[in-house]
Amino acid sequence: MSGRIPENIVEQVRLASDIAQLVGEYVKLKRRGRNLIGLCPFHQEKTPSFTVSPDKQIFHCFGCNQGGNVFSFLMEHEKMSFPEAVRHLAARCGVTVPETKYSARDSGKDSDDTDKLFYAHTLAQDMFTNTLRQPAYRSVYVDYLQNKRALTEETIERFGLGLAGDGYTTLIKLAQSKGLSPELLARAGLAGYSEGRRDHYDRFRMRLMFPIQNLSDKIIGYGGRTLKKGETAKYINSPETTLYSKSAVLYGLNHSRAAIREAKSVIVVEGYFDLISLWQVGVRNVVASSGTAFTLQQARLLARFADTAYLFFDADSAGVKAAMRSVDSLFNASVEVKVISAPKGEDPDSVARNGAEAVMKLVESAERYLQFRFRNFDTKTAGLVERKNLIEELAEIAGRISDPALKAMFVSEAAESLGVNAELFGRIKSEKRFTEAGGASAASTVSEDDWGARGFKTIEAELLSLLLSHHLLIGQACQRISEASFESDRLRLLFAALRDDYNETGGRDPAAFIGTLSDPDLRQTATFLLTRRWETDTPATTLNDYLDKIVDVTVTAPSIADLKQRLKEAEKAGDTKSADMLTRELWESLRETKEKVSE
Repeated sequence: MSGRIPENIVEQVRLASDIAQLVGEYVKLKRRGRNLIGLCPFHQEKTPSFTVSPDKQIFHCFGCNQGGNVFSFLMEHEKMSFPEAVRHLAARCGVTVPETKYSARDSGKDSDDTDKLFYAHTLAQDMFTNTLRQPAYRSVYVDYLQNKRALTEETIERFGLGLAGDGYTTLIKLAQSKGLSPELLARAGLAGYSEGRRDHYDRFRMRLMFPIQNLSDKIIGYGGRTLKKGETAKYINSPETTLYSKSAVLYGLNHSRAAIREAKSVIVVEGYFDLISLWQVGVRNVVASSGTAFTLQQARLLARFADTAYLFFDADSAGVKAAMRSVDSLFNASVEVKVISAPKGEDPDSVARNGAEAVMKLVESAERYLQFRFRNFDTKTAGLVERKNLIEELAEIAGRISDPALKAMFVSEAAESLGVNAELFGRIKSEKRFTEAGGASAASTVSEDDWGARGFKTIEAELLSLLLSHHLLIGQACQRISEASFESDRLRLLFAALRDDYNETGGRDPAAFIGTLSDPDLRQTATFLLTRRWETDTPATTLNDYLDKIVDVTVTAPSIADLKQRLKEAEKAGDTKSADMLTRELWESLRETKEKVSE
């Protein structure tokens, strides 16, 4: 379990880390003014609303309101605990983190549970890799992997291939000896529960194990290929867990993303061995769909790194169908789709046995999707119904393409190939609705350019925004107002946190302060307020203007209301002396208020 890390080390790591560089490894970012924008990695959207500020070292999404600094990005995206995020970034930037005793302050119940789930996978991985090398299973390692599959020791090591033995509770017993319960293994997807036997059992038995990793190289699940003849399920994957979401993960992307980014293209294969074989011969820009159709989430994940996807599936009819099932999502994510046609009777694994040149030759001859789709479609002999069905199919795809230029070119080429007017595609209204798992949300129209107070009282939100952006002014503000000056409960808490942090540290930059906020709502609000652009050359003067208004609202205005009420009661009671005195006080207060406004 990770220990508590000294604050000076945490700050050293934060300052040495560049949030734009880090986020850019997960999100395709484009510069807009002083900031960078891209599609949010935390929710589905068509219009970019995710903003990274290199100046302030923060990120914020105007669509889902997620926000924070380098640490919170990793914690949210990679499900890391805070100490894990710090250690991960420290390793990247060369900062040494001393080993210290674990403290409960380092993680709450949820993050502690996440740590244990990751640890369970690490424990399982050690067991699987050790089992593969045991003399009892030598035939699997030598005969199957090295001889039949032609994999080298280096490749087996890189992809962490292992073996689940035939024991019913081998992993469970090992985990229990390390303090992990069978229930936790079940939550990790590594154990199942038998109602009949009323006990837990190892989920994977007599299977070759492929660890599935996130982009931080942490194991989040497994794919298991059976080694038993007659087994109904050739492959089984981990179930959905806190760590593993099938619709959001692509096998091998943690290994290949740098090569994909460099090539600006990706080769998509179906199976684990397909990917591993291509990688071994030097074709590195490859991912595996694990035998399922692409989800929109996976397609948008690839769109962060690649402009073109080459679908490379088996030459049989099932492979062709698999290619067609993945097209919708890829086009929806504005990724150009090309199809590699494997020679008859071949698949990516067998092609790779002939070397990288054989693979690249097929890549170079890949067809654009519409070319591929029309290859076996004769427009001259096709019947009206057949033509109508194809038009509807292509109109369905076109309707999901978010990029206007790509959509226009797709429709133009499809219409020309079918010999129909391009306008026909726009008139077709499909009865189907795109309900992709974790489906796309409506396009966000909110951005940093139309900053608003998001339901908070504008004057309060802007005042806190100014203090976050100019943290040295916090002491000046605290001399005139307190958290009681704020109507919003959340802004009241945020101001109190700012004040306490200022009293303790003398004020620190926004990204460092955000890192101290354990409440996700406060952290999101703080990053949102920081997106406000302040162009003032005199922030202290601007602050005083806001403080005057806040004081007027919280002190002067209630005082005037109180005087009016008391005057009304005095007049009703016939107390002329008190009424005259209250009238003079009210007149004086109103005059002072008008003078402040005129200033």
